[in-house]
Amino acid sequence: MASAYRGTGVDEPGCGSALDTDVRFLTEGLFEAEFYLLFSFLFGYSFTLRQA
Repeated sequence: MASAYRGTGVDEPGCGSALDTDVRFLTEGLFEAEFYLLFSFLFGYSFTLRQA
């Protein structure tokens, strides 16, 4: 997430091997997807509390 190449569509020069690609895929799947799940839950829960 601290890479300057993230979101630009350009591959990072130091991470081109198959192992790097697999680790990046697992990291995005396990940690970043969890953040979106938690954020959406808390966002929806705040609306529930707001209307009560």
